Amino acid sequence: MYSVHRETMQAIALTEIGHRLDARRWWPAMLVWAVLALLPFARLSALPMAAMAMIGLFYLATRWRSLLGETSVRLFLLFFGCYWIPATLSAVDAVEPARSWQSVAAYLRFLPVGVFCLVHLRDPGQRQWLWSASALLVALWCGDALVQAAFGVNLLGMPHSADRLNGIFGADNIKLGHVIAVLSPLVLEYVRRRWGLPVFGAAYGLMLAVIVLVGTRSGWLMYGLITLGYIYLYARGRPRRWLQAGVLVAIAASAIALAGYQFSPTLAGRIDRSLLVFQGDSESVDQALGMRLPIWQAAARMIQEHPVNGVGVRGFRYAYPGFAGSEDPWMRNQAETGAAHAHQLVLELLTETGIIGLLGFALAVWLAISHWRSLSPNAKSAAVPFALALGVMVFPVNTHLAFYSTFWSLLCWWLVMLYCASAGDQRER
Repeated sequence: MYSVHRETMQAIALTEIGHRLDARRWWPAMLVWAVLALLPFARLSALPMAAMAMIGLFYLATRWRSLLGETSVRLFLLFFGCYWIPATLSAVDAVEPARSWQSVAAYLRFLPVGVFCLVHLRDPGQRQWLWSASALLVALWCGDALVQAAFGVNLLGMPHSADRLNGIFGADNIKLGHVIAVLSPLVLEYVRRRWGLPVFGAAYGLMLAVIVLVGTRSGWLMYGLITLGYIYLYARGRPRRWLQAGVLVAIAASAIALAGYQFSPTLAGRIDRSLLVFQGDSESVDQALGMRLPIWQAAARMIQEHPVNGVGVRGFRYAYPGFAGSEDPWMRNQAETGAAHAHQLVLELLTETGIIGLLGFALAVWLAISHWRSLSPNAKSAAVPFALALGVMVFPVNTHLAFYSTFWSLLCWWLVMLYCASAGDQRER
């Protein structure tokens, strides 16, 4: 009798393992994950996006009434409208109409892709698979970057560029620091829940080392914000824990920064350049900011000239020569084409989509905060890694990658979809 029972349990266990590995069940989560996995490889991420867009269009055509009845879909549509409508209005009188209208048309793909995600990721199992696979992927990217820091090449034989680590993103792509900082909550929250605070601390330290060594100062700030977010979650209502966490973070950050300063001339140069901001004169501040003051001055002139709907989405680079100063270093360094984008989120919104774009962004932030406050504790717990990632991605007091660019907008909307899927239909009753 016992042997029959044991054999039955073994059969059930094997069936469950097979069920977990069955691609026929997990293919929706795999498609969503493929977007992230292919992100470092130029435009290959467009392939899973295209597949999801076609399926999402089918869902919109056949079940739009039921979809509109779901809170998660309505929330996503509101976010999409806050983004797409200002971009469309900016293209009406854009300085480079073809480029702006092309971008507006390209952004439309996020709508059916979002519908696909919300239909399939309403299943907690799909979301858990996606979260686990994404956390593992980001952890692998971090390990790959540490290998590159130690040996000069990563696991694929890619060397780092002259002035920073780039890991899986390649020598001509400087986005590693930004991406790791933004996606760090997916890893940190996963290991915290699965293995507790000791493993969380180890993961935090390794990711901190990667972000410091990459040398992207906006990445440093984003990871600092993530740190504050986790100190708040860990020490909420417990002042002693605030002090303990603050001391531990300060020690870890100082140790890694000092070690990097001693052994990495590139990192030492970035730290020295950052400290120039305390000298106070405009030339030192400009050097500390990576020569961005001329860009921001040109952006201010663009805003004065095109205050309502901007120069057109993705039109900054085309308008820049007409607003650059006579001694603008970006005109000399970029073959007289100038800067490609404003390098600051609020300025990019105002220059490319005007006051309308800034109001759309403010409305999206208000919607996100209002929705978050309405969630139950369980729903907040499910959505917290994606909410943290989005929060630091659009934190306005920082320098930024181009918000409307193909790369950064794709990562942003990937996170928006996962946030809406995790929290959309879990309001407090």
